[in-house]
Amino acid sequence: MRQFARRMISIDRRIIFLLIAAATLLPLLRPFGLPIKVSPEVRAVYDYIEHLPPRSVFLLSLDFDPSSKPELEPQAIALLRHAFRK
Repeated sequence: MRQFARRMISIDRRIIFLLIAAATLLPLLRPFGLPIKVSPEVRAVYDYIEHLPPRSVFLLSLDFDPSSKPELEPQAIALLRHAFRK
């Protein structure tokens, strides 16, 4: 274990940065293509908005705490974009 740690410490910094850059750029250049599953709840909300008559009005309450903003704000933006397109 000690010998492994010494070897890791002696690796040139540029090689480490090159490996990190390759690990970051690889998924951008060659996407993995993971399947996206749509849950029944999401499909129901999408269909509800799609079946609204043109220029109809609906109320959307976006009450969430700052701690949950990173998780919930992208959902709210997607929902609002879909609603405004309709």
